[in-house]
Amino acid sequence: CSEWSAVRNGGGAARLMEAAYNNWFHGYVSGFNVYWHPRSGNILGQATWNEIAAFIDVQCSGNQTKSVAQALDPLMTDLIKRQAHEKKGMPRPSVLTVQVTCRQWSDAKDDKVLRVFWGGAARGYLTAYNRWGRDTSGDFLLQNNDELIDRWINDWCEKRSSSSILQSMDPFIKYID
Repeated sequence: CSEWSAVRNGGGAARLMEAAYNNWFHGYVSGFNVYWHPRSGNILGQATWNEIAAFIDVQCSGNQTKSVAQALDPLMTDLIKRQAHEKKGMPRPSVLTVQVTCRQWSDAKDDKVLRVFWGGAARGYLTAYNRWGRDTSGDFLLQNNDELIDRWINDWCEKRSSSSILQSMDPFIKYID
């Protein structure tokens, strides 16, 4: 949260970091949509990034040692309750809120900035699995596994250029698990 607050209170280059958080968040939501309650559609509903960021601001202002994922827990709990009240009709497919294709990933192999942004979405997805998946007792991937994740996405995308990089995360989880 201390890093989040510094980014939100900064200007210029901090806005680039906020965009990276936005991308991570949408990866997180995609993972949540898949692992918490598949077939519930998109837990965000009509919520905007500005509303989500303001919520995180409030949560982080009270405890700078929290992680951003921990700051999101009350929001996700509230969205679960709202969705339960609004639930109507047939189940809906889980929504991946980040749609970076393998072709885009491969074409950007020399663009470190895009790779960091897009890889952040994959890391957000894995964070959601850690918090909401079948084994919530710990960290599915310990810290500093960026190279392993990037290598997996590269290998996955070699054979599936029209696939989404987030679609590579379920097979990755099964492989590691």
